[in-house]
Amino acid sequence: MQKTIEQIEAVLAQKIPQFAKTLNPPATESDFEALETLVGNKLPEEFKIFYKWHNGQNRSPYVAFHVETHEILMPIADIIEWYDELSGQLDTGDIEQHRWRRIWVPFSDNGSGDSTCIDISEENFGQIVIQDGWDDEVKVIFNSLTDWLEDLLVKIKEFDYSNWDYLDRL
Repeated sequence: MQKTIEQIEAVLAQKIPQFAKTLNPPATESDFEALETLVGNKLPEEFKIFYKWHNGQNRSPYVAFHVETHEILMPIADIIEWYDELSGQLDTGDIEQHRWRRIWVPFSDNGSGDSTCIDISEENFGQIVIQDGWDDEVKVIFNSLTDWLEDLLVKIKEFDYSNWDYLDRL
């Protein structure tokens, strides 16, 4: 996984060097502890390795990390806030149980209520799912965060950043 992260960083540095300024410093152990306390479970080691690279991105300016889903990488503070928000909506019935589950930890979102999550359940620990506020179907998209990152690496290698919608924001 570390090699994939390094390759992503190298490709981004080569294709769009100004992107690096949107990334936050690495997450700390206290960041992980706060999130684990909230979700009531340990986070996958892959997640920690990834977030020790960068603790998400700045939201301003909004510049997508994922070229296909147009999602940004959420800082742990935002993950905590969004997880708490979704949990509250679940408790009040404002969101249906099949659309979001407390076993999903969002780490990437598109700003419109949809997010990519890592599953922390015993049965599917580390699996990557899409939380779509409008779709009733749960979509398991990757078996691991490593698989998600490897897929992202392929996409950013192929992507033509010269026509990228977010270029003028950097």
